Amino acid sequence: MKFFLGIGNIDKNIIFMLIGGLLRFFVNLFLGQDILSSILNHTLVMNFSTSLGLMLSFIPMIIYKIRNKEMNCCVKNVKYDLVYNNLYEALIYGKYKWILLSSFIDFIQNMVIQQFCMYCRINMWIFDIFFISIFSFIIFKIKLYLHHYISVLLIIFVGISLDIYLKLYYFNDADYVVQMLCKFISEIALSLGLVIDKYTMEKKFCSPYEMCFFHGAVNFILSLILLSFSREIGLDDYDEFFQNFSSEKFWAFFLMMITQLIFNIFILIINKNTTPCHIIIMLIIGQFAPYIKALTNDTKNSIILIIGLLIIFLFSLIFNEIIEVNCLKLQLNTKKNIALRAKYDSLSVINFVNELNEEEEEEADDNDDENNKINDSSKSF
Repeated sequence: MKFFLGIGNIDKNIIFMLIGGLLRFFVNLFLGQDILSSILNHTLVMNFSTSLGLMLSFIPMIIYKIRNKEMNCCVKNVKYDLVYNNLYEALIYGKYKWILLSSFIDFIQNMVIQQFCMYCRINMWIFDIFFISIFSFIIFKIKLYLHHYISVLLIIFVGISLDIYLKLYYFNDADYVVQMLCKFISEIALSLGLVIDKYTMEKKFCSPYEMCFFHGAVNFILSLILLSFSREIGLDDYDEFFQNFSSEKFWAFFLMMITQLIFNIFILIINKNTTPCHIIIMLIIGQFAPYIKALTNDTKNSIILIIGLLIIFLFSLIFNEIIEVNCLKLQLNTKKNIALRAKYDSLSVINFVNELNEEEEEEADDNDDENNKINDSSKSF
C-alpha cells in the first residue's frame, strides 16, 4: 500500500537548492534591511555593488574553461578536430546575442524593482512558476500535466490569500497600483530571463560562471551610462552615499557584492542542471526568514504566514516532482513514472521478440525432426 505522498525524482542537484535557500534564509534573517539600509535607497550604487559581485565569477569561469580545455584535449583526436570545431562553432552561433538579451532583461528587471517597487510588499513571485512554465513551453516545448496545473493554481491561490490576509491589496492609491503593475511586469521579465539563461546554457554551451560574469559586466556598463545623467532624471543621488562614507556603508556594499555573487551562481547552476522552476524552491526557503524573525512580535500572523509558505513549498516540490501525490492518478505523468513505463514497454517488446524467436526456433526444430523422420523412413523403404 502506497502512502498519500511519495518520493519522486531526487538527485544531487537538490543540494544546491537547499544550500542556496538556506544561505538566502540566513542572509535575510541576520542582515535584512537594517544593515543594508545605507545602500538600499541608492539604485545605481546597488547596481554597481551587484555587478562587481557578479563579475567576480570570472575566477571560477577561467578555472572551468581551463579544465574543460584539458578534458577536450584528452578526448579529441586530431583526425576529428576540424569536424568537431565546425560543429561546435555552428552550435554556439549567436551565443553572445542570447547572453546580451538575458543580461539586458536582468538589468531592466532590477531597475524596475529598485526604482518603483521597493515599498510594494505584495508577493508577486508566486506567479513566477506560472510564467516560467509558459516560456518553457514556448522555447523548449515542455508539456504540463495535471499535477503541474493543480500545483500552480494552489501556489497562486495560497499566495494571493496570504496577501489579502495581510491587507496588501488596495487600489485607492494610484502610485501603489503603479508599483503593483511594475512588480508584476518585473516578475514576467525575471521568468523570461531565467528561461533564456537555460536556453543559452543548454543549447549554446555557456557555463553558469560565464553567464554570471556577463550579466555583471553588462549591468556595470549600463549603470555607468546611466550614471552620467542619473541626478537629472531623479534616478539616484549617489553623492549622498559617498558623503560621510563610513565602515557601515563599506560593509553594506561589500556584503551586497558577495551575497549577490553566491545567490546568482547557485541560481544559474540550478537552472542549468535542472529547470528554471526548481529555482522557486530556493527562493521560497529564503522567504521564511522575515516571518520567523517576526514570531516574537506578531506571533499569530507569523504562524499563519509560515503555514501558508509551507503549503506553497509543498506544492512547489510536487510541481518539480521531488514529491509525488499517489492519488487521483496524479503520479502517472511524472518524469520518473513515464521513464519507468518506457522501460517496461521496451522490456515487453524485447520479451515479445524473444518469445517469437523461440517459437520460430521450436518450429524449425520440429520441421527438422519431421524431415529426419521422413528421410529415415524412406531409407528403410
